[in-house]
Amino acid sequence: MLYGDLLIEWPGIGEDESFEGFEKLGKLHRKLYFFRASSVTLQSCVHLLDQLMSNKSLKEWFERDTAAKARFLDSKKEFDRHKQVIARLRNELGAHAEQDVGRAISRFSPDEVASIELHSKDLLRPHLATNILIHAILRNCPKGSEEKEFRKAIISINAAQKAMAGALSEFLGMYAKNYPLFASRA
Repeated sequence: MLYGDLLIEWPGIGEDESFEGFEKLGKLHRKLYFFRASSVTLQSCVHLLDQLMSNKSLKEWFERDTAAKARFLDSKKEFDRHKQVIARLRNELGAHAEQDVGRAISRFSPDEVASIELHSKDLLRPHLATNILIHAILRNCPKGSEEKEFRKAIISINAAQKAMAGALSEFLGMYAKNYPLFASRA
């Protein structure tokens, strides 16, 4: 799994013109990579919202703009509905994946098959990492319900992203009203 991540990240950081690393492990692994990264970003957003809610300036802005306050709090409420999924995925896949790989592998059945591609350019493309990630995400779900549970996790993360974007948009709008970055041209 870490090797697969490096195959994506190394060219993304080290090469100016190409993101060919995104293609090495296939579409599903690429989506899982961003799914995992999103869980880390969203967990940071949990902390950001906690800090914002205790911020004196934000409370003052809320008093002056009740419509923006309502939109912000609606977005925050929707985001908060997904905090448990975010924390679980972040801990199991984003930050502490190495601890959960063994448990994920134990979900494999003895007859399960996954490919490891030997490639002339970069030698090894471990598609098995994709299967391990899926099993780590689904570690507590009953056999036979994996697809349903995986879809629920994706829907939850997607809804959390949308809600956080709404909350941050409202915050940035209130910030811009109070601290204009550009002089207006009248």
